[in-house]
Amino acid sequence: MANNVLIQGAALTSKKFLDIGKAVSQGLIMAEAVTRTPPTAQKNQDYQNKVNSYMGKLKTGMDFTSFSPDETKNMRTFLVKERSKYAEAAKQAAAIQDTTDPEYMRQVDIMNDVNNSYQNLAAQLTTYKKSKVGFAEDMMNGDISLGNDDTNTRENMVAYGFYDADGDGKTDKNYQTPFTIQQGGNVAFEFDGQEIAYNDLQSPMYKDSKLANEIITENEKAFTAGKKLNQWQTDQYRLSLQNKLQNVNALKSIVYDFDDDGIPMTDIANTWDLNKEADGGIDKIRGMVVDRLVNARTNTANEGYKEAERKRYQLTPKEQYKRKEVQGKLKLLGEGSTVTGLNGKRAKWTGAGEAGKPETARYALVNSQGVTIIGNTATPDDETTWETYSYDEIKEILNLKARGL
Repeated sequence: MANNVLIQGAALTSKKFLDIGKAVSQGLIMAEAVTRTPPTAQKNQDYQNKVNSYMGKLKTGMDFTSFSPDETKNMRTFLVKERSKYAEAAKQAAAIQDTTDPEYMRQVDIMNDVNNSYQNLAAQLTTYKKSKVGFAEDMMNGDISLGNDDTNTRENMVAYGFYDADGDGKTDKNYQTPFTIQQGGNVAFEFDGQEIAYNDLQSPMYKDSKLANEIITENEKAFTAGKKLNQWQTDQYRLSLQNKLQNVNALKSIVYDFDDDGIPMTDIANTWDLNKEADGGIDKIRGMVVDRLVNARTNTANEGYKEAERKRYQLTPKEQYKRKEVQGKLKLLGEGSTVTGLNGKRAKWTGAGEAGKPETARYALVNSQGVTIIGNTATPDDETTWETYSYDEIKEILNLKARGL
């Protein structure tokens, strides 16, 4: 028994596909804003809403896979007819003594056909009931692609008794579809004036969540890596996408299904709806999608790089104090003053070069009295023996370094 409450509960507890960070989503948005929902997606969304409405209005605990009175009547009529056929064939066969007689064999074939039709009908009805539950679950969970051929979606809704054109939450009378049973025990449905065998009913196309998940997750990794993509990485990603999107259903799902999850493709979906066979057809659309996703990956990596750079120079209060202290000492050093480094060593401008232009100046180490020293030996008067250093060298010697400088 398929309890509709259990199915509704599963739909309510199912998680939305991938809720990734805002920064990653921002890196994916490249297309101009497109507000027009593609017609195919709109029709499929309407169908999904109607199934949800139908399921929501069923009485609590009701088994919605039970057969209607008309369907039960059709099954009974078929079984009685087949049983009569079997009985007549058995009677005819019993009257023939020679089991090699062609007529005897024909009657046995009739009996076998009846048995096979019973088994076939039983198997199809079991599959039908199971598939009806699956279709309801898939529609309520939003697993069926919005890019599915909407005629196929409607065929499945009619076959499983969910078609509700007037939106009253009940299956329309002219689509209650009491199924018929064809020769051989094959279940069939009427759709737009034509009879469709259940075995010929095509399953709807499903969302390719695996591929979309992979695309968004890899974009997230590109963001957190904090590095720009090089040309080789870009080319490899483009080639990978071209291979993965050769499958038309995968391509269609990426175009129609994940606009709200960080893969904006509404404009391309509208292009597909309007002229998928024109101007290069599917190959052109595939190229548009690949370009969109490559640009998305590049933009996401660039945003991640910017974020990493910002964090790289984000200092703690202690680091900010140290940077300010070092900046002050470097300013004094550049102006020609004697400065004590963070390691306690002292240095002064020797007079060589220009004060205020550190790149031209030379500096020497001094002791606590300001006397120039070499090693630990004071050399106050003999400038020719002084060991002097450039601005960058003296910064290293005095350990005048801080994060963010």
